[in-house]
Amino acid sequence: MNLRNRLHRIVRSPPAHRFFVWFSASYFGFVYRTTKWTSLGFDDYAASLEGGTPFIIVNWHGRLSMVPYAWDWKAWDLTILSFDHPAAQVMVDTVRRLGIHVLVLKPKGSNTGVLRQAVKAYRSGHCIGITPDGPLGPHLVMKPGAVELAAICRAQIAPVTFSVKRRFVLKTWDRFVLPLPFGRGVFMMGPALSVPRKLSPEGLREEMERISAAMKDLDAQADAYFGHAPDPRDRPD
Repeated sequence: MNLRNRLHRIVRSPPAHRFFVWFSASYFGFVYRTTKWTSLGFDDYAASLEGGTPFIIVNWHGRLSMVPYAWDWKAWDLTILSFDHPAAQVMVDTVRRLGIHVLVLKPKGSNTGVLRQAVKAYRSGHCIGITPDGPLGPHLVMKPGAVELAAICRAQIAPVTFSVKRRFVLKTWDRFVLPLPFGRGVFMMGPALSVPRKLSPEGLREEMERISAAMKDLDAQADAYFGHAPDPRDRPD
């Protein structure tokens, strides 16, 4: 058994999994509570939710740590789509503590049943959360799921991100932004993006490029809020 498989087995073991979930929830919750947050671009979406119209939230994998804290999801329903992967499962069980619902996608085979559940959740008033470059990249390369689901549901896509003054950017595939406590932070939501009901293969690619560009621009705006220069690594692999 190679080292990677051994690590996967350790992560999947119940004691290790419980520890990682506890640590993740404790650390990111501590960062959230000790950071002075500013929220920008949320008002229109709050009005939409109050009017009974949910939306599809998208954010890059590298900004995943604090996005679940951007809203009080015990007041507004959110269902996220996540893949069955050891690292993803830790985050899944962490966000469940925040009142977030989870639908798990299989890494292989058909996920038609799960997508039907997502459509049903949306039509019952749940926002749907998708990380379009997850679970393993490539970095900032969007997969079609969010656009296809938005077309089926006739839903608007809402880019969301965060940045903080004090942070580390890890040398991982997703350039994971690790926030540090006792600082300032910003949550940002970009303008809502609509997609056509019917999409040709070329139209799907164009919509993916448009939404991907909007997400990258929003990350850049959030980083510029604290004077962070663009990361030269922060580009598709």
